[in-house]
Formats: sequence, structure tokens, C-alpha cells
Amino acid sequence: MKSLFSISTEKVVTEYHPIDFCSLPRQVRRNLNFQSFKRYFGQFPAIPDDCFIFRKKDSSINVDKTFAKAKNVMDPMVMFSYYLASGDLKAMETMWNEFDELQRMAIRACDEQLIKFLLDLFEKRPPNPTWQMRELYVDARRRGYFSLSHMFFRKCPVNQRAVILLSELKYLVAAKLTREHWVICCRHLSRILKSKNFTMDFALLKNNGKDVLKNLIRANFSKYRRLPKECRIPEVEALIKSENLGSIKFLRCQHNPVSLTI
Repeated sequence: MKSLFSISTEKVVTEYHPIDFCSLPRQVRRNLNFQSFKRYFGQFPAIPDDCFIFRKKDSSINVDKTFAKAKNVMDPMVMFSYYLASGDLKAMETMWNEFDELQRMAIRACDEQLIKFLLDLFEKRPPNPTWQMRELYVDARRRGYFSLSHMFFRKCPVNQRAVILLSELKYLVAAKLTREHWVICCRHLSRILKSKNFTMDFALLKNNGKDVLKNLIRANFSKYRRLPKECRIPEVEALIKSENLGSIKFLRCQHNPVSLTI
């Protein structure tokens, strides 16, 4: 049975509450981080509570040390999945090299492109020319494997990276998200946006992509202006100004951009 403290913590995490996280008591912050971790890795067997190690400074979970401690008591195959979800390729490769042949055969039997790609990487095989980086990005992103999806994003051709960035932006603007999910998606977009080293050309978008983007932003302009500055794509900002998609001055007064340090 869950304690009242745990139930209250989950409510704060899953619903929108404009509370400064840093102002909460340390134990509450720990519990919030703990519940977020449990949800993120909820598809795997749970790591024992006494394996969790928290940082004193901000009450966040030290994932590296927590996983290192959990390796002593958890099934190695389960820990391999945890490292996959967290995107720690170095730890995955180390475990792969430590596995016996039966364990390796069990993983090789997995018919998932994401796993096959990583095994090629660990075994130093030449890249398979049939690998589609955008498909691997979408697969990793769908699973919530954000670190891996970032890696695949960087490997995509420029035109595909542009489509991915706009897709992530449109999802944030149009979808109805919980506060926690919104923050997670903002952080992901801001991270892949830092890897943008090209100029986006809307003329290259297919299926009237530019018009679809304009209509979406126009219909959700106040939500767009709430996005953190780290999520703003320069070419989209320029498009908004050139097309006069909204009263930017007024909406800036009404909706200040949200900080990602939540």
C-alpha cells in the first residue's frame, strides 16, 4: 500500500503545479526524483530501493552509482536493458564483452533494429548500408530513449534532421501533455537543437509543410510563446515575424517563456 506521502508526490509530478522545485523540502525532492525514475524505467524489473544513491546538492539520483550498485544484485540482462534505456553505450559495451555466449545468443535473438545496430557497433562491424537513421531515431524516441535518439539524430542527413526538429516542435505546441512530459520533451528538443549546424530551408518541406507549420503555430501561438528559449528554432522565429503569425509583443507580456531549470 502506498503512503500518503508517495501519493502526494505522484500528484505533484503528474499534474501541473507551478511550484519552484528547488524550494521544496529535500525529502520531497528526493521522492519526486524517485517517482520519476520509477515511471521512466517502469517497463523493467524494479531496482531495489536501497540501491538508489542521491546527490546531496540537488537531491537528484546519481544514475551511474545507482546502476553500479544495482549490478551487484540484479540480473545482468536486466541491467543491460537499463543501460540501453539510459543511453549509456560504454556501460552496455562493457557488459556485452563480459557476457557468456548464452547471454549473447539471447540478445542476438532479439529481432529489433535498434539492438542489431548497437551490436554491430559493439562488435566493430562495418555499418550496414540499409540502416535508416531516421527510423532508428523514431524507434528510440518512441521508447523514451532520449540519449540514443540524440545519437541517431546527429547521424541523419540534414533534410531529415530538419524534419525531426520541426516534428518535435509541432508535438510540443499541439499535443496535450502533462507538466512532467512537457518538460521532458522540451529538454529533448533543446538538446537536439544544440546539434543543429545547418540553415533550415522551408521550401524543401514536402506536403505543404511550411503552410502546415504556419497554421499550427497560428492556432497555438500562446502555447508556442511559452516554450523555453532553448527550444526556439531561429528559422521558425524568423518565419513568425515575416508572416506576422501573432501579436508577439502582446503575447510576450502575457506568457513569459518557461525556464528549463524546473
